[in-house]
Amino acid sequence: MFNDSTKRTKFFFLLSFLYLSLGQVLPLLACPTCKQTIGEDGEKLAEAYQWSILFMMAMPFLIFGSFGLYMYYEVCKARKAEANQQVSPSSQEKVISQ
Repeated sequence: MFNDSTKRTKFFFLLSFLYLSLGQVLPLLACPTCKQTIGEDGEKLAEAYQWSILFMMAMPFLIFGSFGLYMYYEVCKARKAEANQQVSPSSQEKVISQ
């Protein structure tokens, strides 16, 4: 179905695509503004960028985790109040009957 020249052409095209897409990654690692600023200011600014990225990554977990913990607390509190209400009427009947 495919002759040898077609296979070579496809192989060359695939190899070229891989080189252009994966081989040129280093210049695309940072936006131009960040790249220039880090290059000029040195290590302190690079460390600040790393911390800011760490905090940005942690915020969704912190927010959703806090919300989940709050919901868990509210459910436990509601269950405890419901259990107390179920126990209370029966204990009141015992007190009245005595």
